[in-house]
Amino acid sequence: MELNAEQMEKVLRHLGAHPTPECAICHHDEWAVSNTVFVLPEYRLDRYYSTTQAAFPAIPITCKVCGNVLFLSAIKAEVVPGVIKDLDLTR
Repeated sequence: MELNAEQMEKVLRHLGAHPTPECAICHHDEWAVSNTVFVLPEYRLDRYYSTTQAAFPAIPITCKVCGNVLFLSAIKAEVVPGVIKDLDLTR
């Protein structure tokens, strides 16, 4: 899904609310933000693709120097609806 200008502004505002990270590979902080939302499908051992598998909408952010890619949640950036379930690590 390609983001429109309003959605892209939401993404940039969301990113602007946090410090710019240094790339873990090359240690630069020059990033390119994609204007497209991609979906990361859930891996299922029993079958490669299923209509019941979960999907995670993500926006790639690519280091302009080395190409390392970070993924930003499109849900947290508020450009797609959804809920991110918290994992209870206390169990």
